[in-house]
Amino acid sequence: MFHATFERMYSFILPRIESKRWVHSPKYLILDRFLGHLEQKDFSGFSELFSSLHTFVLLFSGGKPLQGFRIIENKFYLFSSLFQKLHQLELTQLAFYETPSSFITSIMDVVHGTPQHKGLSTTFVSLKPLLKDLGSRKFEGTATIHWTGTEGIIVFHQGIPENIFLVTPSDISERKEALEEILERMNNERGTINVYQRTEKVVNQEKFQKEVFHLTATGIDEEIRSCYGQIGVEFLQAASKKELLQDIVDSLCVDFSEIELLYSYLVEKGHAELKERDTIKEKTREFWNEL
Repeated sequence: MFHATFERMYSFILPRIESKRWVHSPKYLILDRFLGHLEQKDFSGFSELFSSLHTFVLLFSGGKPLQGFRIIENKFYLFSSLFQKLHQLELTQLAFYETPSSFITSIMDVVHGTPQHKGLSTTFVSLKPLLKDLGSRKFEGTATIHWTGTEGIIVFHQGIPENIFLVTPSDISERKEALEEILERMNNERGTINVYQRTEKVVNQEKFQKEVFHLTATGIDEEIRSCYGQIGVEFLQAASKKELLQDIVDSLCVDFSEIELLYSYLVEKGHAELKERDTIKEKTREFWNEL
């Protein structure tokens, strides 16, 4: 059986600190005015957005929205147009958590940066020589040290640690306190080090396939779930109802890049096929819809 993983799927530890949590109901909130207030406040942190169907996370820095995600089974899937589509999502609750802006920078480094080292074991790699090497190279980016339920984060600017964090699901410590805990953990507990070089974020206009996506196979739900998880099952369900691939992606609330491997696999294995669009049929449908 073909097995593939989502290389662009992420898992972050976000510090949901109750003392820095604001909860709002969109029913009683003028969203545009509130977002304007966040910009005036130079808000940095993240927001959890809930609808009856999905959960989303939106990152903010300096009051501006940076990156959106859809959360599926505690994994983060890119949803770059989240901010633009807020008014279409029928949100039921919004929770905002304030964090240092450099913490948000570290997440953006992981998402958009270039991996320099991945999966280094703390058993074999000492942190101090690594910091010295990154410093000598005037490194711009983020190093993470991951343990179960805890993550150390070092954000670099021109090779100098701009900030250091130790993050758990309910707390975040900074600078000297965080560094001391990271060094102690590295001596006593095996972890994994990843290093990401900062790159300028490029706004990608997604290029969707415009052909009709036609699912031809049945009984492949378990195969797709084992390879692609819940989003794979949702893709199959959407593909049985939708025609254009763009419609399917829109219904999933993720970027096309998140389902590209699955889409290609279904076509290559003969489980689906692309057909030419019937533009006459589409224009006829649009005509009647506008009446």
